[in-house]
Amino acid sequence: MGPGFFPLILSAVLGCLGLAVAVRGIFSSAEQMTFVAPIRLLFVLSSPLLFGVLVRPAGFLLAVTATAFVGTLAAPGMRILTRLIVSGVLAVLATAVFIWGLGLPLAAFGRWFTL
Repeated sequence: MGPGFFPLILSAVLGCLGLAVAVRGIFSSAEQMTFVAPIRLLFVLSSPLLFGVLVRPAGFLLAVTATAFVGTLAAPGMRILTRLIVSGVLAVLATAVFIWGLGLPLAAFGRWFTL
């Protein structure tokens, strides 16, 4: 087993799961699909792009905060204070796990915050 064994097994399991869902959808009775507002879909899809754009200049902490905040904009019933709290907690936890815990070579604060 090499370093690619786990991703290979994980992708095979996810592929089988996707195939099972597709087969079930083909052979089951049709249900009405729910409508997703395009603006919510845009928020969810733009979040990873925002992270990619911000991670180097702004740093990991601010990039995760902005990404999480934009992602929460897709939830219709959330108040602004809840969005800010969720974004901040997620950013601190992600920084603790990925940078401090796993030692990812990313700066917590980017070049925007250096003198």
